[in-house]
Formats: sequence, C-alpha cells, structure tokens
Amino acid sequence: MLQQSTISPGAARKPSMDFLRLREEALEVVRQLAGEVWTDHNLHDPGITILEQICYALTDLGYRLNFSVPELLADALDDGHLHLGWRPGLAPDRPSTLPGMPGLEDVLPAAPTIHSDWQGALLDIPDVRAASIGLVEASSPKLYFHEKRNELVVRNEPGVLLRQLMLFGLHKIEVAAHEGRFRAAREAIHQKFYAQRPAGEDLHELVALQPAAISLVGEIDLHRGMNPEDVVAEIFVRVDQYMSPQVRYKSRANLLDEGWQMDAILDGPLLEGGVLLQEDLQQMVPKKALHLSRIIEQVFAVTGVAEVRSLRLRGEQSQVSIDDGVNYWVPMLKAGMVPTLDPETNALLVRIDGAPVSLDRDKVRMRYQARRTQLQARQPASPAMALPRNRNIAAYQSIQHQFPDNYGINARGLPKDATTQRQAQAHQLKTWLLFFEQILANYFAKAGSLGQIFQMAEDAQSPAPQADLGDVPEVQASFQPLHAQVEALDDAAALKSLQRFERLLAHLLARFGQEVQQSYQTPQTEANEFKALQQRVDKMLGIYHDLPQISQGRGQGIDLRPSEAAPLPVGGLKLRIADLLGLRAADPDLRNGISLATATNAVDFILLEHILLRPLPQEYEQENMLFRFRNGKIDRIVRQRSLTQPYTYRLKCYATGTSVLRKQSILDEKVKDVAHDRVEIVFTIGQVKHDFDVVAADDESFTIIVPAEFATHGGNPQGGVWNLLKSDEEKLYVDPWSLHVTCIFPAHDLRFVQLQQRLMIEQAVRDEIPVHLATNILWLGKTEMQSLCYHYHEWRRYMAQYLQSRVEGSPAEERFVQLRHHRNQLMRFLFVGETEPVRDLELRLLPATGVATRIGASGELIVELNGAAKKDLHFELPVTE
Repeated sequence: MLQQSTISPGAARKPSMDFLRLREEALEVVRQLAGEVWTDHNLHDPGITILEQICYALTDLGYRLNFSVPELLADALDDGHLHLGWRPGLAPDRPSTLPGMPGLEDVLPAAPTIHSDWQGALLDIPDVRAASIGLVEASSPKLYFHEKRNELVVRNEPGVLLRQLMLFGLHKIEVAAHEGRFRAAREAIHQKFYAQRPAGEDLHELVALQPAAISLVGEIDLHRGMNPEDVVAEIFVRVDQYMSPQVRYKSRANLLDEGWQMDAILDGPLLEGGVLLQEDLQQMVPKKALHLSRIIEQVFAVTGVAEVRSLRLRGEQSQVSIDDGVNYWVPMLKAGMVPTLDPETNALLVRIDGAPVSLDRDKVRMRYQARRTQLQARQPASPAMALPRNRNIAAYQSIQHQFPDNYGINARGLPKDATTQRQAQAHQLKTWLLFFEQILANYFAKAGSLGQIFQMAEDAQSPAPQADLGDVPEVQASFQPLHAQVEALDDAAALKSLQRFERLLAHLLARFGQEVQQSYQTPQTEANEFKALQQRVDKMLGIYHDLPQISQGRGQGIDLRPSEAAPLPVGGLKLRIADLLGLRAADPDLRNGISLATATNAVDFILLEHILLRPLPQEYEQENMLFRFRNGKIDRIVRQRSLTQPYTYRLKCYATGTSVLRKQSILDEKVKDVAHDRVEIVFTIGQVKHDFDVVAADDESFTIIVPAEFATHGGNPQGGVWNLLKSDEEKLYVDPWSLHVTCIFPAHDLRFVQLQQRLMIEQAVRDEIPVHLATNILWLGKTEMQSLCYHYHEWRRYMAQYLQSRVEGSPAEERFVQLRHHRNQLMRFLFVGETEPVRDLELRLLPATGVATRIGASGELIVELNGAAKKDLHFELPVTE
C-alpha cells in the first residue's frame, strides 16, 4: 500500500500560519463594513476568492518569519559578520563590522566566581590530577593595627594589645599534578587564574600536593567463572575513584537528551574537556581522611565479588597515619598529601570456591590504567555552527498566479478570441489588485531585508523597502515602477535614520539583557540632539562589539601577567563600565616612547583594586611599620591673626575626614580645662610635620593655633594631610585592602566638570561594580592624574615581572624594591598616608626612583635625588655609625 504524505489538519503553530483563522477574522471585518450592501459571502463570490488568496499569501509570510534569526539576517551576513555600511560621525576607533549575533557559548558561560567554578576550571588543565581552592583563613605573616599611632605594623609590641588584621579575597590553591608535570601545571594555573581573576581578589598561595601511595591488604572471595584479573582491576578502579576521583566530563548532547536546558548546561565557566556537574565536582575535592567502610562498599559493588573476608589500608607513616587504634577505620593523611591507590596485588589474596588463585600483576595494571584513561576521556568539542543559509525570504510570488482561469489574470491569461470588453475587465481587476499586491510584496521585501536594515546602508532611507512587482503577470501594461534618483539625506532625514539605527541596536542589545542608560552628556538644546544621539549610538556599538567579553567577564579584574598586546588588557569589569559610560577603557601605556602627557590624555579613568596593593612577603623583614594612615586631606588653609595674642596665628584647615573630630567652637585661648583633639599634620610645603591642638571643628574644617614664626616661615602653607593622634573613636581606615576598589577620574576633563555629570557617573560605577566590593570614587587634577598614570604604569610593569618570577621560581628582590616604590605612591593617592620611613633598604642606588644614599665625610647620611621630583619619594633613614 502506498504511503501518502499529508499535512496535519491540526491547529497551526502560529496564528499567522492558520489559514482558516485568518479567513474567519477577515470575513468578520467584511461583515462589519459591508452591512446589508454585500451579504453573499459564499465560496463562489469573487470577493471571497480574492480574500482567500490574500489570506493564503499571509500564511506564507508567517511561515517565513518563523525562520531562525541568523537565517532572517542571512542576506547581509558575510563570513558570519554583519557589515556596517554607514557610520555617521561615529568614533573612528570602532571596527567597521559588527560581529554576527553572539552564540550561546559567547554569552551564557561566565568566568569563575565561586569555588566550585574555580575547581572545574583548574581540573580542566590537562596537567592537573586533583585540585582545590579556598579562602586564606589567616594572614600569614600576621598584620596588626596600632590604634594609637594609626599604623599598620608587622610585629606585636610587648605589653601592647594590637588588633590583628584579616585580609579577605585571598585564595589558596592546592593542586596535585601528574607525575613530573607540576611546573607546567603551575604555569597553566597562574595563566588561567589571572586571565579570569575576579576584581578585588588575588592568589595568595599555590601549594603542591604530594601523592600518598596507599595499597589494599586483605582477602576477597570471587564467584565461580569470573576472570580474577578483570575483577581485581575493577576493584582498584572503584577504590581509586573514591580516594582521588578522575575528572568525569559529560557531553552536551547527552545532557540535552536527559532533559537539561542549554542555559543550565552552560552555567559557569566554559571548559575545554566538556561539562562538569556540581555533584561530580563535590566528589573531586582532595580528601584529608579516608573511610575504610566506604572502601569496602566500593569493593562489594564490583560484579563478581562474593565476600570480603578482611580489608585494610597500607601506606608510609610519613604520608598517612594508620594504626590499630582509631585510625584503623579512618586513616588521616598528613598535611600536603593527597591519596593515590597503588595497584599492588602482592598483599591481596583472592579466592574462588575457597581456593587461592594467582594474579597476573602486569595484566591487572594494564587493565586498571585502561579503565582510568577511559573515565578521564574528554568529550569532543561541539562542532562550529554552520553559516546560515539564505532562504530568499524576499521572493514574492503574485497571488494572481493562483486565480482560476475564468478570471483571466493568471499567467495563462484570456483566450485569444476574448472580446475587447472582456480584456478591459480583466485588466481593470489586475490593476485594482496591484494595490494589495504592493502591500504584500513590501512586507515580503521587508522580511527579506532585515539584514540590510540592520546593516544600515548609506542609501537606506526607508525601513520599508519598495518591492518590485515584476512577478505579476503582464504587469508592464498596468504599472511602470518609478526609478527616482536617491538624494542625499537632509538633516531631518539623517536624524530620523539615525534614530531608526538606534532602535535596531537597542533591540539587539535587549536580546542579551543589556540596557543602555541615558548618556551623561545630555543635550541642552535641540541643536545638540543629533550629536548626542551619535554619542549614544557609538556607545551602543561598543557594547555590542564587546558583548561576549563584558558578558562573561563582567566582574573580572585586570590581567597582571606580562603582555605585549596593545592596548594593555584591562579586565571585563573596567571594559563594561567604560562601554556603559561611553568612555575609553585604556590604561596608561608608556611603552614605545610615548610621553607621559600623551599617555595621560588617552586615559578616561583608572580602576584600582586595593588587594593588589597589599604588603609583599619581603616587606615583613622591615622594622615594624608598613603604613601610617591619615584621617584626611587638607585642600586649603586660611591664616588668621589672634585678637588676644598678637604673636599667635590660627590656621583654619579645610579638610576631609573631619567627622572624627569633636565638634567645638571654643576659640578663646583663655578658656581652661577644655578637652582638645590633637592632630598631626604633614604640610605640603617641605613635608614639614607638627602636632597641634584642635580648638574648633565643623563638618568641613578645623582650626589650630600656631606661633607667628611657624605661620610666616617659608610662606603660608597651602595644604597637606592630617591624622588624629588621640581618640577613642573608630579610625577612618583599619583594613584598606580587603574587598575595596577605587575608580579615579580626571577632574580637569571638560566632560566631568559639572556636578550632575559626576554624580551620574558615580552612580553608574556603583551600579556595575559587584555588590560585595566597597566602591570609592576619586577625582584628581591634571598634575596629580599624570603622576598617578606614571606610577600606575610602572607598578603594573614591575608587578608583571614580579609575578613572572614567582611562577618561574627565580629571585624577585630587585623587582621588589622598584615595585614597592610605585605601589607606595599609589597607596598615598588612595589611602592618604605614609609608607616611609623604610628601614629595610641598603644604602645603594634605587634604579626605579633615581635615589642614591651614601655616607658623607663626617659620617652623615646623604640622600641624593637625581631627577626624581615627579616621583615624590621621601626617605627618613637613620645615620649609619
């Protein structure tokens, strides 16, 4: 019997593809409009025939609109990219093409954030056998906060109770590499960690776990007819998987077959080997203790095992603690060890029907290794998505081809002997139908030109292209299309076209959950509307172009490894903030002979992660103090003469951080028994340091009394930094490094001079930075910004070399001195304080600073500055006897 293919009579998937529904809705409209004038709506009526032809054409259009988005855009794609034909006034550094819409692998995965993500990323490294990552529980070496001196110190003074600091955001990685592969694993771990490092976090320590070989000792009975080598090899595999599980990847295809959704499969980092499920990762954490009962369960689970008469574990005492006491059932591994099974058969007695059987040791090992390799096999990568095929969606076939012959308007036309009146009637109907044909053809043309609309060709003046009706039979006799020359866009048309482009980009970004906020450069007049819209479109283009990176790396910090790339990598977090604000994401780059002024002008803002400025291991060798905090910065000082004491002056200091001072207004020096706060001030001019009593304080300033000689010596001091010396109040800073970031903007830039613009930028930055990080905003003048850019670039350069030396295991002392100097200057900008005196440096030349120290003829210490004025280095070293 012949099998006939038929169309299912069930309901259509979409209303636009349901012919009967469209026909019924159209008839309802006809009944309302025609009333009593036209009541014959039967099939033989010509009007109903025309209506049905149009409904049929609409179902064809609805079918084509259900193609995939890549196929709908295929008319403008070239090698998977959507080329921009028009870039009216957009930034010249933007690429000339928009990438094709990112796929699921580009936007659904995310860089590692939680520890299970990191564990999967570490296990994905081929040289890694087992790995775990956790937060550092205690700072090592220890740090202390001296409240009375407002200092961070490295040693607890005898008889003084100091507060110990706990730094957060530091990670410790423990890794067991395959034999002889730890060096390669260490390099790969550093590369992966710093390429995906979350902002505000860092790697504190990488520990190599050593294998602790453990073998089985016992007696096992097997069922009759079993191959003893196969059974013992499977026992070893199961026990090994309990002790140190192999990485077990799953394929996406299998997970999809099991009912997983793609967003759940691609949740977390994208791994090269396949998919690692959370429940499997929990079993792959290196064990610190073993449970013999669980091992016996694994042995009983092997097919062919009849009975376990006895079973024990054996290992070296230096690696694992096993004795006849409590550790018999729960052996404990020594610190820095990870258990591995030694597939040794000498201590394992195997019986079948009560009779001992001899085991071929080589066969057992060979089958054991084959099974372990099979379990660790990586899943093949998903094939690349093929380029979409062009469905030729715009191709329109005239509805007149489907009319019965008696209408005389299809391709066969009228008989040759048709009268002139009959020909005129057919021509009249054909011409009348052109009105509906043009509307239908335009819709098909618009659906088939979606890619061209998104492409924004320069001559695309209308979002609804006019279709050619050349497919209508003998249309030339009824309709001649006009071919008007396309004229240049006037101002109004250019604005309207750019607005359409902005709506299209907003649609694309909305598909990936991206919403572009109103630009901080809000137009003040209608004349600025077009320019403001250009800036907004350019910002949206930047977001769309960087979409994969800012989607996967939205919380990433900078990659600190050495890089020859131009521009320097800045991390996903800074890139996302820059794109959303329409700013440049570039960091200062002084390579290739670029001047400091040029490099500073190319920087719109700097994102500094405080945890990267924490003390280095070598600094714990210096004498006690690491940093002295200042409560605030003095921006301006006003000098006032005392009315009661002619030789005494008051200095009114306009400063930040005055909230920690007692609010008082007692300015009469004759008043006795008044409690005064005491502050230490380091004045900008000459770096002069003195202590003073505060006789008045308010929300923005405090007043001190100084002798006339001090107030007039060397000119009126203009600023400085200050610190509260004696107070029981909470200090402004205690832990300046943990989970803090600072965004630094140039206050002199004309884009940021208005308060409303600054507030909008600050709010946008705080909205984008992860909520667990404390966000600080700093505005610097031109000179300060140049100094910051210089020290930031040099700090980043020496930090890259310092980290590379740690990876290679080479000495880092020379890099440490240079690195610390530039880091100290950054700390002064951020924390308002002092990093000197430095007492652990030898008397020698510091290449990075241009500072040399030597002993003079009289034994005095001489500090020479060689062109280092802009580096702002200050030493207070004791005289060497």
